[in-house]
Amino acid sequence: MAVGGLALIVVIFLIAGFASLLAPYDPGKTEVSMKLKPPSSAHYLGTDQLGRDVFSRMLYGSRISLSVGFVAVGISIFIGILVGAIAGYYGRWVDSILMRFVDTMLCFPSFFLILTIVALLGPQIINIMIIIGVTSWMGTARFVRAEFLSLKERDYVQAARALGVKDRRIIFRHILPNALAPVFVSATLKVASAILIEAGLSFLGFGVQPPAPSWGNILTEGRTYIFDAWWLTVFPGLAILITVLSFNLLGDGLRDALDPRLRGKR
Repeated sequence: MAVGGLALIVVIFLIAGFASLLAPYDPGKTEVSMKLKPPSSAHYLGTDQLGRDVFSRMLYGSRISLSVGFVAVGISIFIGILVGAIAGYYGRWVDSILMRFVDTMLCFPSFFLILTIVALLGPQIINIMIIIGVTSWMGTARFVRAEFLSLKERDYVQAARALGVKDRRIIFRHILPNALAPVFVSATLKVASAILIEAGLSFLGFGVQPPAPSWGNILTEGRTYIFDAWWLTVFPGLAILITVLSFNLLGDGLRDALDPRLRGKR
């Protein structure tokens, strides 16, 4: 199932990468006379309330949805690794202060925190990426801290200290590469979460703003016509479902492959 998830992710990436070649129409082209047409040979996924081709908008929307997911997760992973590595390596009062900050951040409902910040700063796509990233790093920080607490007592780390190697080199050259296994799993699952958050924000009107297409705002535009134009909600909903499921399957597979205890039970 993990291989199947990976295959679907590769297909989705190829679709996003070649959207301009695959799209039969300009995603922003309106033709009111063709509004709310059902799926047909001319418009594979039908048209929306402005006569725009839903298939073309879905293809271009995949770029935005995946971009939000990966950029947000990149920011999240960077912050989480930095905080977790410092806390786990230095320990004592440094660890206490950083972990209390992590606990404080975890007290806030993340989606409502994101919603509030987006409402204050504006729903530009770059704001959405940054906000999702800076509000979702706490789990990664905990994973990395736990790995560092274990690895910093290993013989090779003690030998590096005895040789006078600087802390920065020990952290990033000797310990971090051995602490990344849970980070890879976390990153895979976080991409799915970020795509869902973007879709939720767009559905509420705080996400990617029209006319730029994303799966979330295509879905919310179809909300008004849910009984008259079912394709406006079904197809973007299926795209989000398949993408999120694929990343979750890949994450579960990576977790099983990287954890020998789980691998031995299967």
